[in-house]
Amino acid sequence: MKHFRLLFSLILLLLCFPALVYALSVNLAWDYTQGSTAATNFVMERCVGSGCTGYSTLSTTIPVATLAYSDTAVTYNTWYSYRVRAKDAQGGLSAPSNVVSFQTPAATVDAPVNLRGTVTP
Repeated sequence: MKHFRLLFSLILLLLCFPALVYALSVNLAWDYTQGSTAATNFVMERCVGSGCTGYSTLSTTIPVATLAYSDTAVTYNTWYSYRVRAKDAQGGLSAPSNVVSFQTPAATVDAPVNLRGTVTP
Protein backbone atom coordinates (compact mmCIF):
# COMPACT_ATOMS: atom_id res chain seq x y z
CA MET A 1 0.00 0.00 0.00
CA LYS A 2 2.88 2.35 0.81
CA HIS A 3 4.39 1.89 -2.68
CA PHE A 4 1.00 2.47 -4.29
CA ARG A 5 0.65 5.84 -2.51
CA LEU A 6 4.13 6.87 -3.59
CA LEU A 7 3.45 5.88 -7.21
CA PHE A 8 0.08 7.67 -7.17
CA SER A 9 1.71 10.82 -5.75
CA LEU A 10 4.41 10.75 -8.42
CA ILE A 11 1.87 10.35 -11.22
CA LEU A 12 -0.21 13.20 -9.82
CA LEU A 13 2.87 15.43 -9.62
CA LEU A 14 3.79 14.67 -13.24
CA LEU A 15 0.27 15.44 -14.41
CA CYS A 16 0.22 18.76 -12.56
CA PHE A 17 3.69 19.86 -13.66
CA PRO A 18 4.42 18.39 -17.13
CA ALA A 19 7.14 21.00 -17.77
CA LEU A 20 9.25 19.22 -15.20
CA VAL A 21 9.25 16.14 -17.40
CA TYR A 22 9.62 17.85 -20.77
CA ALA A 23 12.38 20.36 -20.07
CA LEU A 24 13.96 21.84 -23.18
CA SER A 25 17.57 20.76 -23.74
CA VAL A 26 20.12 20.10 -26.46
CA ASN A 27 21.93 16.77 -26.02
CA LEU A 28 25.34 16.37 -27.64
CA ALA A 29 27.68 13.38 -28.07
CA TRP A 30 31.04 12.89 -29.80
CA ASP A 31 33.83 10.40 -30.44
CA TYR A 32 37.41 10.81 -29.26
CA THR A 33 40.67 8.90 -29.54
CA GLN A 34 43.66 9.94 -27.39
CA GLY A 35 46.59 11.31 -29.36
CA SER A 36 50.25 11.64 -28.38
CA THR A 37 49.37 14.22 -25.70
CA ALA A 38 46.72 12.91 -23.34
CA ALA A 39 43.58 14.97 -22.90
CA THR A 40 42.33 15.45 -19.35
CA ASN A 41 38.92 16.92 -20.14
CA PHE A 42 36.75 18.54 -22.81
CA VAL A 43 35.65 22.12 -23.31
CA MET A 44 32.16 22.68 -24.73
CA GLU A 45 31.59 25.90 -26.65
CA ARG A 46 28.30 27.41 -27.84
CA CYS A 47 27.30 30.20 -30.17
CA VAL A 48 23.78 31.66 -30.13
CA GLY A 49 21.97 32.93 -33.22
CA SER A 50 21.85 31.95 -36.88
CA GLY A 51 25.14 32.65 -38.66
CA CYS A 52 26.91 33.26 -35.35
CA THR A 53 30.65 33.90 -35.20
CA GLY A 54 31.50 34.24 -31.50
CA TYR A 55 31.64 31.10 -29.35
CA SER A 56 31.47 31.19 -25.57
CA THR A 57 32.55 28.46 -23.19
CA LEU A 58 29.77 26.47 -21.54
CA SER A 59 31.90 23.99 -19.61
CA THR A 60 35.62 23.34 -19.17
CA THR A 61 35.31 20.32 -16.89
CA ILE A 62 33.73 17.54 -18.95
CA PRO A 63 35.76 14.42 -17.99
CA VAL A 64 37.63 12.75 -20.83
CA ALA A 65 35.71 9.52 -20.20
CA THR A 66 32.42 11.39 -20.73
CA LEU A 67 31.63 11.81 -24.39
CA ALA A 68 28.36 13.67 -23.94
CA TYR A 69 26.94 16.97 -22.73
CA SER A 70 23.42 18.33 -22.20
CA ASP A 71 22.78 22.04 -22.53
CA THR A 72 19.70 22.81 -20.46
CA ALA A 73 20.14 26.60 -20.61
CA VAL A 74 18.42 26.97 -23.98
CA THR A 75 15.29 28.86 -24.94
CA TYR A 76 12.55 28.19 -27.43
CA ASN A 77 12.79 29.22 -31.09
CA THR A 78 16.52 30.02 -30.97
CA TRP A 79 19.48 28.86 -33.08
CA TYR A 80 22.44 27.26 -31.26
CA SER A 81 25.77 26.05 -32.65
CA TYR A 82 28.15 23.83 -30.67
CA ARG A 83 31.71 22.60 -30.92
CA VAL A 84 33.94 20.72 -28.48
CA ARG A 85 37.71 20.78 -27.85
CA ALA A 86 40.03 18.45 -25.99
CA LYS A 87 42.14 20.03 -23.23
CA ASP A 88 45.44 18.68 -21.84
CA ALA A 89 46.82 18.95 -18.30
CA GLN A 90 48.79 22.12 -19.16
CA GLY A 91 45.65 23.86 -20.45
CA GLY A 92 46.43 23.43 -24.15
CA LEU A 93 43.38 23.14 -26.38
CA SER A 94 42.92 21.06 -29.50
CA ALA A 95 41.43 22.46 -32.67
CA PRO A 96 37.64 22.59 -32.43
CA SER A 97 35.50 19.68 -33.58
CA ASN A 98 33.01 20.03 -36.38
CA VAL A 99 30.11 22.36 -35.63
CA VAL A 100 26.54 21.15 -35.13
CA SER A 101 23.64 23.60 -35.20
CA PHE A 102 20.05 23.35 -34.00
CA GLN A 103 17.00 25.54 -33.86
CA THR A 104 14.93 24.78 -30.81
CA PRO A 105 11.19 24.42 -31.40
CA ALA A 106 8.76 27.26 -30.91
CA ALA A 107 7.01 27.25 -27.56
CA THR A 108 3.49 25.95 -27.57
CA VAL A 109 0.78 26.60 -25.08
CA ASP A 110 -1.18 23.57 -23.95
CA ALA A 111 -4.95 23.79 -24.21
CA PRO A 112 -6.97 23.75 -21.01
CA VAL A 113 -8.62 20.42 -20.24
CA ASN A 114 -11.41 19.05 -18.09
CA LEU A 115 -13.70 22.11 -18.31
CA ARG A 116 -16.66 21.65 -16.00
CA GLY A 117 -19.72 23.66 -15.14
CA THR A 118 -22.84 23.65 -13.07
CA VAL A 119 -26.19 25.33 -13.34
CA THR A 120 -27.43 27.14 -10.28
CA PRO A 121 -31.06 28.04 -9.79
